[in-house]
Amino acid sequence: MHFAQPVGADTLGLWKHSCFSDKKDPDEKIQILWPVQDKEPSSVACTELLKKSDWVLVMYDDYWWPGVVEDIDDKYLYLSFMKPVGKNKFSWPHIPEKDKILKKNILTKLEKAPSPINSRGHFSLPMEEEKKIEDIIDVLGLV
Repeated sequence: MHFAQPVGADTLGLWKHSCFSDKKDPDEKIQILWPVQDKEPSSVACTELLKKSDWVLVMYDDYWWPGVVEDIDDKYLYLSFMKPVGKNKFSWPHIPEKDKILKKNILTKLEKAPSPINSRGHFSLPMEEEKKIEDIIDVLGLV
């Protein structure tokens, strides 16, 4: 079981919780892009930290999609998306998948971009990014 608690204005601390644990420091910290008290985010905190070429994560149709920021305006991020082809496996679509996404629909900024894993054009995220994503989705109860 995980226990989550804000540890800063834009950071959520995660503890691998047990009734015998009295740890004061979290096992992991996750940067969040909206106020923790909002179940459905109505505004995004920290979007000023996002810039062109940053990688972000968006939830769509019960699946998370990595996208790279191509442009930013007051309300939207303009992203190019990779398509999922398996668990933590993505590829660039033949026809570019681009969309504008409300800033409030961004789950998190990815610290590391997907990297190639084979010669067929498949990419995956590093294990630490995949774990962070699973923790965010679990804590927010998204799937």
